[in-house]
Amino acid sequence: MTKREFIFNVKICLSLFICSLIAIGLLSFGFIEDDLYVQFVLGGFLVFTLFRVVAPYIFSKMDPHGTPEMQKNMRKNPLGRFFLIED
Repeated sequence: MTKREFIFNVKICLSLFICSLIAIGLLSFGFIEDDLYVQFVLGGFLVFTLFRVVAPYIFSKMDPHGTPEMQKNMRKNPLGRFFLIED
């Protein structure tokens, strides 16, 4: 993931956070009667934040070990160590 993609994902994360705050506000003022909507919005925010912001940041900070070929594959596919990546 490039730095530009990461910043774009952070912007989406912030917009989802604002949407979840709006949903909580609408629920508290009685405009939304079903709290399941708020749970879906908060769940979407948390899942997106975890998999598109937090995990790529952590994996990009990890020090790749092994041969130069393994290091090249790790830079290309940071999750390759944990998942089988097929080309």
